[in-house]
Amino acid sequence: MKSKRATFGFLDSKHYLISRDARWYWFIIALCMLTAAFVLVLPDIYPFVYLRYLLGSALVFCMPGYALVRNLFSREKYQELELVALSVGTSAVLVPMTAFVLNYTPWGIKKAPVTIVLLILTLTLSTLAIFREHRKLSRTQALR
Repeated sequence: MKSKRATFGFLDSKHYLISRDARWYWFIIALCMLTAAFVLVLPDIYPFVYLRYLLGSALVFCMPGYALVRNLFSREKYQELELVALSVGTSAVLVPMTAFVLNYTPWGIKKAPVTIVLLILTLTLSTLAIFREHRKLSRTQALR
């Protein structure tokens, strides 16, 4: 007889990561990788500059806040559009705080350090959020 703890172990986490509920997580990861490629790797030539502006704007204005909002608020209480609106506001707080901290490091406020730190922040908050959602879902299934 298996315990409830073993039932909701790593295998279920793996299944949760490929489920429909985790689509937002993979979208954030893909957007972060595209942003890193366009901002850090590709040259400053004509067709790539506009994609760099678009993806960089999404990184600065939406993604860190969205990852934090997914950590703080439940999807049951808020609709997706409200979460996106909250993410813009929280990004407006997170990005200047990140820049303030980077200002006092040896790297300073330059394109590469700001991009890397925002990517790390977004991926960390997103990973925490997906594990919190899985844990909450497994707890509600265990109560049934």
